[in-house]
Amino acid sequence: MNGPSFTRPLFGAVVLLGTFGSAALLSGCASTGGGGAGGGGAFDAITEQEVIATDATDALDMIRRLRPNWLNPIGGPALLYVDNQRRGESGGIESFLRAQSANSIVLVEWVRPEAAIRLPGAPLTGTVGGAIMVRTRAGG
Repeated sequence: MNGPSFTRPLFGAVVLLGTFGSAALLSGCASTGGGGAGGGGAFDAITEQEVIATDATDALDMIRRLRPNWLNPIGGPALLYVDNQRRGESGGIESFLRAQSANSIVLVEWVRPEAAIRLPGAPLTGTVGGAIMVRTRAGG
């Protein structure tokens, strides 16, 4: 037959729609970071009021209580930045967060993977699950 074939374009459209639909669903699930309102932007935050409301003594305990998914993101490891400096590269982020006093924290933000790969010090190869950005009183 010389007529047009609709099977191939239709199949491609279904696969394409399925891929974008899955990506949108996954990014929507990841944006909440395991608790708290995400606001729909690239960031989810733990505010100073939330930090004060917990009785956590260190940053690791605080994040485990308020946003546990930040510590085990889908798609790769989380990066850690404290006052705009990358931390926890060799010993992992959990040991560094355990040493960070919760009382010193002003704000903690979650950065989605697509933005985290553009941060200074992000690995050039491999995958990144996102980044935890900690702002302390000392860092302003």
